Amino acid sequence: MLQELGLKNYQSHKDTVLKFDKGVNIIIGESDVGKTAIIRALRWLVWNRPGGDSFRSTWGGDTVVKATFEDTVVARKKGGTNEYLVNDISYSDFGANVPEDIVKILNIDEVNLQQQLDQPFLLSETPGQIATYFNKIAGIDLIDRGMKNVQKEIRDVTKVLEIRRKDLKEKKQQLFQYEDIETIENSLQVLEGLETKMIEKETEKSELENLVDNLKNIQYLIKEEQQILKAEKPVNDLLDKITERKTVETKLEKLKRLLLLLEKNKQSTDEISRYILIEPKVTCLLQLIAQKRVLKANLSNFNALVGKYTALTVKVREKGLQLKEKEDLFTANLTTCPICGTKIK
Repeated sequence: MLQELGLKNYQSHKDTVLKFDKGVNIIIGESDVGKTAIIRALRWLVWNRPGGDSFRSTWGGDTVVKATFEDTVVARKKGGTNEYLVNDISYSDFGANVPEDIVKILNIDEVNLQQQLDQPFLLSETPGQIATYFNKIAGIDLIDRGMKNVQKEIRDVTKVLEIRRKDLKEKKQQLFQYEDIETIENSLQVLEGLETKMIEKETEKSELENLVDNLKNIQYLIKEEQQILKAEKPVNDLLDKITERKTVETKLEKLKRLLLLLEKNKQSTDEISRYILIEPKVTCLLQLIAQKRVLKANLSNFNALVGKYTALTVKVREKGLQLKEKEDLFTANLTTCPICGTKIK
């Protein structure tokens, strides 16, 4: 219920305060004292009309219309600021409209306010207009608006549904082009499986090729080792000759000692006769000297062969170790024969 209405600097009202009692309140006065301005001020508060500044007093100052209800004070202010106030809470930037919170608080419709020159309420209205007023009073207009909105939404939904049906029909027609998609999908899955198997086979092939290459390398190493092993017999023969050489050297030492004895006895009187007596031995000695020269040459060759043999022995030992490591590695990695495909236990 409106309890108090205040007008400040509004047309002829410099600072007017109207207090209302419960029931009917009547405002009386002479012409042009501001009775109609009170209704205009209330309309300005409720609907933010009229616009502009024509209603503001000529003596200046902020124009304020303030309505006091039971526990709420709503004010419309224009001047230094253009705003609505609800219990000193400001609302601005609303343009020509009224803030929604203000509309809900005031809850006043056009049917609630009548101007001075309006026809008597309802007496000059048509039955339809009268029914409209009563519908507003009873709240039936909300039902009518709701029904109109529902019917509009039904029409909109019907249109959307029809569009969706047409779209669905078109989509169904388009789906006929993809009747074989399930078969194609199955074929694709089979192809994907075959591709996976092919990749696995390619991997196995690559592994087998690596094993074959390793096998060839091992066979090549084995062949080299076999060539080294073929030199074993000549080396053994060479060792035998070394033994023989040592025997010859022993004999040579004895002969040297004999030669020394011969040289000491050169001045003896029987040197010639003795020389004649030892001529066969000297001949034999000369032969031994010749043999010695041959043995020296053989010894030089033998020393060279011993060096080669020693190097070969070291190389054979290293190759044997490498060969064993590769055979172990090959045996550990080779679970299936690359030639016949039989699993190796």
